[in-house]
Amino acid sequence: MTTRGGLGLLGGTFDPPHVGHLVAAAQCLEQLELASVLLLVAGDPWQKSERGSVTPAFHRVAMTRLAFEGVPGMVVDDREVHRFGPTYTIDTVQELVDSLGEPPVLILGGDAAAGLGSWHRTEDLMGMVELAVVDRPGAQTGSLEDLVGNRAIHHVRMPPIDISSEDLRVRLARGGRVDGMISAQVIAYIGSHALYREPQ
Repeated sequence: MTTRGGLGLLGGTFDPPHVGHLVAAAQCLEQLELASVLLLVAGDPWQKSERGSVTPAFHRVAMTRLAFEGVPGMVVDDREVHRFGPTYTIDTVQELVDSLGEPPVLILGGDAAAGLGSWHRTEDLMGMVELAVVDRPGAQTGSLEDLVGNRAIHHVRMPPIDISSEDLRVRLARGGRVDGMISAQVIAYIGSHALYREPQ
């Protein structure tokens, strides 16, 4: 299979979206020669919501739209936000396969790829997509070959960017600066809606 001209799916909570998300999406668009990358904002990400609170979805969608505004080839998709109950990637992929008639490219970071075996209906999902993994130094992807069988895994090279949404939430809660790590538009949105502040 070839990814040329296809659709890439990059999902996440985007809580908040940062420059690492943007660079990863841009590298996938270029290296895989995709027509576009769909930024899928998770509605109720069951694996994360079980471990703690997640910022309300409408804020995360708004921030993601601001973060990717005007970037060619990037499309923010909020279909998972409007789906009732926990968010499962396979449900979204099935909708896209039905509408596209061809498999999309599921884009995963190293951490997500390492935990792929715990996803809902992993084997069925792997039969419906092409898989691309964004390689970052030190990332452990686990035994992906056991999950995908003889299907190709596309590896996307990513410049080392040591930023995570979790670290940014901590920094923001303490009143720290995040300039250069989050777009100015998103920083302004966070400030105007008092997001990520520690309870007074």
